[in-house]
Amino acid sequence: MLLLSTSDSDLIAARAGGAAYRWANPSRLVEGELSELLTGSDVVLVRILGGYRAWPDGIDAVLASGLPTVVVSGEQAPDADLMRRSTVPAGVAVQAHSYLAQGGVDNLRQLHAFLCDTLLMTGFGFAPPAATPTWGILERPAPSSDGPTIAVLYYRAQQLAGNTAYVEALCAAIEAAGGRPLPVFCTSLRNPEAELMQLLETADAMVVTVLAAGSARPASVGAGGDDDAWDVRHLAALDVPILQGLCLTSSRSRWSDNDDGLSPLDVATQVAVPEFDGRMGTPHAMELPFLFGTLESDRAPELVGDDPANPALSDAIQRLWVSFATDGVPRATGVPEWPLYDSDTRATMILDHELAVVDDPYPASRTTWGDLRFDGADPGLEAVTPLQFEGTNPNDPLVIAAVIGWPWVLLGLAVVVALVLGVVLLVVRLVRRRSRRHRPPQPTAA
Repeated sequence: MLLLSTSDSDLIAARAGGAAYRWANPSRLVEGELSELLTGSDVVLVRILGGYRAWPDGIDAVLASGLPTVVVSGEQAPDADLMRRSTVPAGVAVQAHSYLAQGGVDNLRQLHAFLCDTLLMTGFGFAPPAATPTWGILERPAPSSDGPTIAVLYYRAQQLAGNTAYVEALCAAIEAAGGRPLPVFCTSLRNPEAELMQLLETADAMVVTVLAAGSARPASVGAGGDDDAWDVRHLAALDVPILQGLCLTSSRSRWSDNDDGLSPLDVATQVAVPEFDGRMGTPHAMELPFLFGTLESDRAPELVGDDPANPALSDAIQRLWVSFATDGVPRATGVPEWPLYDSDTRATMILDHELAVVDDPYPASRTTWGDLRFDGADPGLEAVTPLQFEGTNPNDPLVIAAVIGWPWVLLGLAVVVALVLGVVLLVVRLVRRRSRRHRPPQPTAA
């Protein structure tokens, strides 16, 4: 049985269960690998986070293989659009999703037997999906220290897959520092159970590796766009320091030896998402479907959703951009006046379904980014200029190159090199011609 899941915890649990699985993460397949995995498989189980659009070519290739295929969602809730693409009865797909949603080594083992018996008539025998708790405490020896209690929160999926070595390591480090670790697994912090919050009230501080908002797509993030869908007051009410723990995709030694620190993937999934704010914010290029009026293109809904108010926002953005390009002032009928930005008020136009000008809307984020310098030095207190970025040296070659644009810099260097080579070749030719003119005549044969 071939298990293709974007959830690594599924793959870990399948491997630990000992059932005859082949497994792979669709997001990490290389060219030609899918066809090799399909060869020799009897059943294919696809679990995708982000819906059909997240892996359309791969799902189509699996279905074209002709193998019995189950396609389900990577979320806890079923996805009807994915399930209807399955080539097995709907009831089989629903039950398969239930096994995966509950998770854990035993459920993955029973899932294998269920699909084999149902689709291949093997007669292994299977148990129904076993319910697993949404939260709990990692079993480990009681700490001997009487120091402060430090809660360590991690995903239930990691608990069910047995992938808790990093939690044990963190707990050991807390004990070595004189603290009392309290390792707790949970599914989410969006709507935690009252009992879980009561437990967390006993902690003096928290290290959290659970994403509060969490989503594969900005358009479907649980807390984005709806202020009532996400509320952090229950976390703030704990009145304890909360530290975000980063679960990186590399080893500790590799991280320590790497001058760059975090990989782009780790930055995107662990740092760039403001967890406890509850919003994904505005990712790079999110304005393009609005600006070019391509809200109905194939991939646009993944980024911007399908809110009925999106076309009106798109029209306003287009009119603002055209106005700015025409006379240097972004203005449009029905849109508030867009003032010039200055460091006193930091007036910012919020481009949303309700357009509004807000003074310094995100001061914490602005200060954090403003404290970063390209040259790695401590932030200065110089006056802000377009090239300084809150203190960066405007004469720094890297800053100048970043502002001009690396393609133009490289083109300029190529032109300079070509000119230098041309001058050198010209000088060489002139020297050779001059030497031939002044060369004494050669004697001729008698």
